[in-house]
Amino acid sequence: YRFVSIIRHPNMMMGLVNVVAPLTICLWQFTKRPIYRVLLIYWWITYVLIIPWSSSRGGLIGVATWVMVFLALLAWEYSFSNIINTYWSRRTFIQRIWLLLVIFGILISIVWLFIFQNRHPSHGGHLFGSRVWIWDFAISIWKSNLWLGAGPGRFGFEFAKLATIPPFFWAFYAHSTPIQVLAELGIAGLAALSVFLFFLVRKLIKLYLSSIGQRRILMRAAIAGLASFAVHSLVDDFTHSPAVMLPVITAYWHRSAWIFPGVIFSLVLGYLCWNAWVYQPLADAIRISQNGNWDDAASLAETHWSRNPDSAFANIEAGLAYGRLWEQTGNPEDLDRARNYFRTALTQEPVFS
Repeated sequence: YRFVSIIRHPNMMMGLVNVVAPLTICLWQFTKRPIYRVLLIYWWITYVLIIPWSSSRGGLIGVATWVMVFLALLAWEYSFSNIINTYWSRRTFIQRIWLLLVIFGILISIVWLFIFQNRHPSHGGHLFGSRVWIWDFAISIWKSNLWLGAGPGRFGFEFAKLATIPPFFWAFYAHSTPIQVLAELGIAGLAALSVFLFFLVRKLIKLYLSSIGQRRILMRAAIAGLASFAVHSLVDDFTHSPAVMLPVITAYWHRSAWIFPGVIFSLVLGYLCWNAWVYQPLADAIRISQNGNWDDAASLAETHWSRNPDSAFANIEAGLAYGRLWEQTGNPEDLDRARNYFRTALTQEPVFS
């Protein structure tokens, strides 16, 4: 069992909540209204509960990252070493032993939790076992064009070329942002990403050092959240998930560029609405087909195709539906329609052969 939330994916869910978690600390410090604090307490209870039940190794790494970065910045700001030395010198021997036991218990619990999460069948049986073989495929895709990669959005198609027939698992993305960039955009793309991250980190440090008061508190949380997002992205890729990227962009966009979050949000929201309109008939077709009603399922799959005829995927789905209908009816017209859809799909995307 893995808790997935309304996002329907545990890794995406953990990637989002870990970015938000440090900001909730800011909210607690900024607001004094009881209702807000009650809601924040409820949020933290659910957050603590979903960490083990998400069974997300990247999510757990993200939790550890934002906590360590947040505490490190606090230590730098308030000279925690002096505070800890003062606290330690005032404790009795027994109190010191209890403190060490508590710290040791927390560390053991974290290690046990990581091992417990790693036992999930979807993880491949060992540490990042379900990732390594996908990364191997990604490196093979990158080697086909070292400098420019396979092209934006091509990972899933190129993966199909290398996978078994039928594929044991069809990975549509590399489950790692740097590796995804390397496979699709090559060395040039990875270099561009590195330059972007360099200037981003430099800007964050500059903003943090120049901030005071509430702004310093907010910058501390922002850096911790983005650090979690960055480290988690080493073993996952969120760039294809609007459910994660939209809140992150909206929450972390600098206020001096206030117009851009609205523009980006509107464009992505419009694209999502278009997708919902295009894919709703296919979702209905899949639901109906589970009852063996391929006549109506084929009609709905064809409606889906008519809304996006240039999609090889839409052609394949329509062809599959009419192929299943032909198996039931034996009508040669249904078989011809299925073959026509498949031919069109192969013309659009030869990889599907």
